[in-house]
Amino acid sequence: MPDLTHGETLDLVHLCTYGDIGGASRATYRLHKGLLELGMRSRLLVGRSAVADPSVIPVNAGWRGVAKRKLCSGLNEGAKQLYAVRPGRNFSINLGREFSLSGHPIIRNADVLTLYWVGNGFFNPSLLKSFHKPVVWRLSDTWPLTGGCHYPGDCLGYLGACGGCPQLGRAGENDLSRKGWSSKKEAYRSANLTVVAPSRWIADLARESSLLGDKQIVHIPTGVRTDLFKPMDRDALRQKYGLDPKVPYVLFGAMEALGNPRKGPEILNEALGLLAHAGRDLELLVFGSDGTDQTHLDHFRTHYLGRIREEERLAEIYNLASVFVAPSLEENLANTVLESLSCGTPCVAFNVGGMPDMIRHRENGVLVEEIEPSGLATGIDWVLSHGDWQQLSSRSRQQMLENFGMEQQASRFLALYRTLLIAGE
Repeated sequence: MPDLTHGETLDLVHLCTYGDIGGASRATYRLHKGLLELGMRSRLLVGRSAVADPSVIPVNAGWRGVAKRKLCSGLNEGAKQLYAVRPGRNFSINLGREFSLSGHPIIRNADVLTLYWVGNGFFNPSLLKSFHKPVVWRLSDTWPLTGGCHYPGDCLGYLGACGGCPQLGRAGENDLSRKGWSSKKEAYRSANLTVVAPSRWIADLARESSLLGDKQIVHIPTGVRTDLFKPMDRDALRQKYGLDPKVPYVLFGAMEALGNPRKGPEILNEALGLLAHAGRDLELLVFGSDGTDQTHLDHFRTHYLGRIREEERLAEIYNLASVFVAPSLEENLANTVLESLSCGTPCVAFNVGGMPDMIRHRENGVLVEEIEPSGLATGIDWVLSHGDWQQLSSRSRQQMLENFGMEQQASRFLALYRTLLIAGE
């Protein structure tokens, strides 16, 4: 145990299934790097990663690890095949676990363990009782507080014991969601567990939930790299990418942008249809899709940019746009919105989840109250027609600098870690 009265370096370990796939892994890596910059000893243990960083450590690499991953993935996917409605990415069960984590020397020697997105068989909550140290779980989505869904929609099963899950076709009360809830209830019972909520929305859900309502829940917003995601010369960038400097560009993007219904591609397409019918002149930029998905955006000329791995290029893409649209039907605290606003690009989104934590209505974008196409179209048109776009851009950037900096996030986590260790002495 470090001498906390003299600000000693803490040994911190983070767990995330992926080191380089999706928003949760990016948020995890950024926090990990932020804690390193504060002088902490921090390591990130992942199920799989292509990140060339010695502090990011794949667990059980090699052919045995690959075999275990395939086995656990098969178990989890196979169990869902028993249901008439077979949920995809929005429902997960961890029947087994790919890796033996409790005895891992890096975990054993850590002062504090932090969990992030640990699905796809990487981590089973039953392991919590084997960690004799404070555990912090940063909620990437709602999976830790439900029987299996990552976003509950209109279902309130998480207030009770789940069961009769609509994502499983309501196959009966004693379904996978009830079993998942029961196993988590038992796992959490004696766990030294603290919950960190990136958005006020998910903090409220956790407090209301039957699984996490009795735990300490702390709101710490996700940080964004304001040094990288920053305003740039838009005209020069448009020339670099071969885009017209006079055309308004609307940007949309996410992991599997057009293949994930929760991200709202269909309602976005309807909104674009309304704008086209009204004679609005614009073009689309889309990252996270190569244009071959089932959902298509077909009302305006569209530039499909594919999957963007390099953050430097992603920052340039935000700077190409006049407005970023995030039409998600449910969302925690979207990295894309944080990044866009940090680049000075205003955002339009539905007033759901963590969107109001980031977007100030008609100050740095638009929050649309009703989830329907006309409001989204009106919001996009409002930003494109604004008489002082530069003012919107400056407010977008300032909001990120004041409230969502990487150092701010890392410092808040470090303060929490020290408080938990002092309480445990």
